[in-house]
Amino acid sequence: MTLREKIEFKNALLFVSPWIIGFLVFVAYPILASLGLSFCEYSLLSKPWGVGLYNYGEILRTPRAVHAVVRTVLFAAVAIPVSMVVSLTLALLLEKRSRGINVYRTIVFLPALVPQVAVAALLLWIFASDGITNRILEWLALPAVPWIRPDMILVTLLLVGVWTVGHAVVIFTAGLHDVPRELYESAEIDGASYLQRVLNISVPMVSPVILFNLVMGVIAALGQFTIPYFISSGNTQQELGDSANFIATEINLQAMRNLRMGYASALSWVLFIAVVILTAVVLRVSTRVVHYQGE
Repeated sequence: MTLREKIEFKNALLFVSPWIIGFLVFVAYPILASLGLSFCEYSLLSKPWGVGLYNYGEILRTPRAVHAVVRTVLFAAVAIPVSMVVSLTLALLLEKRSRGINVYRTIVFLPALVPQVAVAALLLWIFASDGITNRILEWLALPAVPWIRPDMILVTLLLVGVWTVGHAVVIFTAGLHDVPRELYESAEIDGASYLQRVLNISVPMVSPVILFNLVMGVIAALGQFTIPYFISSGNTQQELGDSANFIATEINLQAMRNLRMGYASALSWVLFIAVVILTAVVLRVSTRVVHYQGE
């Protein structure tokens, strides 16, 4: 390296050093510390002592933790494909150039801007026994539905997830705008229907965008916390029991209330490993179905 290159390199390190320090202190160290604590018993009030794989074994022996893991995986298995289909469908509708389309795009995207705590509060109001949803059902002469109940809470959370797909819709819409119009015109001349054009042109051309939204959806679905935590506390806690308990909410319970930092760290690593495995599977499969322009 020349003297000038060395100076530029040192200046670059100097400029990025605040980020590097912040990453090491607030990200890297907590991750490594949680890995070490997952093999310890630690309650914040005493020094940690090693227990080996006991915490991980306790997860398998505790029905509450097992149910939280299974519930999270089942919810993700349903919520991810439903959200993907809904967001892509809305993007296809909003991608059309028509009068007032920007108003509809804004309406679809607005719920994604609402903070999760506010969404949870709206959920309790909209889906309450005497809430607006049941009032609409009564107006349509349909029976009221107990939305905030153990047997219905996952359906309610799924509806809320579909309502807040605005970010994915925006990304899909941007991807659809990059599809060459000539492809659609040629297919239309050849007599292809709208559905055929979507399945054979739109979907393959935006497959990289689908992959991105799918990976983000996996992370978001497995990390469900704010809304389940909010609705399962307070007056609804006795009604719902553990039916809205996901891995993330179980981690918060064990760490913040029971002060079992070691056990909570083990749960955190179970969640992390699940995210890594599912993301790796998605990326592995994507090599055969994702097509990039120019390939």
